[in-house]
Amino acid sequence: MHTFTSSDVQTVAQKLTAFLDTFDEAYQEMIPQAEAEEMEMTIERVYGDCSEIMTTLFNAVERESSLKKADQAKCMQEPLDKALALINLILKEDKYRRQVAEAPDFISRLLSLLEKPGSPDTKILILRIIATIGESDRNKIEIAKRMGYKKILRLLIAENPELTQEVVRTVNHLLEFQSKHPQIADLALVAPTPAPAPTSGKGEWNHGVQSKGSSIALVPAIDEVSESKFITTTATEVANTGTTITPWTVTIRPTSSAKQQCFVR
Repeated sequence: MHTFTSSDVQTVAQKLTAFLDTFDEAYQEMIPQAEAEEMEMTIERVYGDCSEIMTTLFNAVERESSLKKADQAKCMQEPLDKALALINLILKEDKYRRQVAEAPDFISRLLSLLEKPGSPDTKILILRIIATIGESDRNKIEIAKRMGYKKILRLLIAENPELTQEVVRTVNHLLEFQSKHPQIADLALVAPTPAPAPTSGKGEWNHGVQSKGSSIALVPAIDEVSESKFITTTATEVANTGTTITPWTVTIRPTSSAKQQCFVR
């Protein structure tokens, strides 16, 4: 079995960076032409079908993220972040969002990257991909079913202002459903709800992640209602983000109806 040396890794990083830079340059050069012709700019105008490119890049990111932090090559950080940015660009087109929705484990694998070692910048890029995938209600639902909101909120523990802002933006985006009447009985979803009225004494209720006056509520699938499930996430106040975050715990509690309410304590 061939053992990769640091020189081999450097070569791979350089070649990957060169490819990604060339891809981006070609795409950017096509934008003025598409605008002049009053045509929609699509990535396939540059490179044709990008399904295989997206899959290969995602596998590379996933493989590197699976390594222990001590084994990760620093030279790979930049090209892998560029790979994530390109994946996000590809997924902005409906064709590829439908592909990942139909893929049996893509969303689950993507959410798992949030729990792997990585810089705040890398996490931000992953969140942007999640937000892009979440353009469709179907994918928002799938993200919720796979505990995506819990994994996203856990990033607040890092107390990184830029990452915190991206978490809030992503969650707010995932709370917006195009359908006015989503089928609660068939899916799990997240929706904004007013915070409970404060009570006195120990256990006082406060807002958790405050954004536009909303706190966060979770409504999981009906088949989960019979189970008593508790999810907790904590965070401390982060300054200079434009968003107030107080110490909080998110707890999902069963109710008598076909949904569960998530309160922020």
